[in-house]
Amino acid sequence: MSTVTRITSLISVLFIFLSLSFIYVFFSDIQQLIIIRVDTYRNLTFLGSRVDVLKVSVIGLMLVLFNILIVRFLEKKYLFEARFLAFGNILFAILILVVISGIILVN
Repeated sequence: MSTVTRITSLISVLFIFLSLSFIYVFFSDIQQLIIIRVDTYRNLTFLGSRVDVLKVSVIGLMLVLFNILIVRFLEKKYLFEARFLAFGNILFAILILVVISGIILVN
């Protein structure tokens, strides 16, 4: 694994762990329902618990790890595609962090 893909993989995993730490810090004492999704026309459309918010980050972590595995295999033959996927991985991890921050902000 080259240095560029190793650094981008590390950054994306760190963003996911940052979102997991946000969930732990802000939702550790909440026992009631959490607003997951708000729509402009219908107001609240999805309520959930801490586990539902945690599922978002865990599924994001699984997808990031799967993409890292794909990057490792692609890097031997297709360097551009591997680096493109690695940088896309960072954007995906930032998107997960924004979603978690939005859920925290609403609640």
